[in-house]
Amino acid sequence: MINQITILDQAGNKVVDVGDLMFFQQDNLYTVLHLTGFATIVADRPMEELERILANSGFFRINKNTVINLRQLQSFTNDTAILADGTRLTISRKKTDEFKKAALPFLNGMD
Repeated sequence: MINQITILDQAGNKVVDVGDLMFFQQDNLYTVLHLTGFATIVADRPMEELERILANSGFFRINKNTVINLRQLQSFTNDTAILADGTRLTISRKKTDEFKKAALPFLNGMD
């Protein structure tokens, strides 16, 4: 499991603790990382690259443009993931069953 990643943004390289990464979203050619405390970083990397790097670190793609940190998941409904900071993100219908299987161990403290 990865604890930190280095992200290149407009200000230079930033080291990000993976635990502080709430979710990230694709925005055209960029990826917007949303951190705890509502901070954001606009990365020059495609979302797929970050998803690959964090594949075994408790991250899950809930829809076409959004990957969440399951350790930051507070609860969920059939179509919404609710993160620890109250952020609500839509889960695609195609991903619902797979998401439930991936999320339940994290909600039950078995991560």
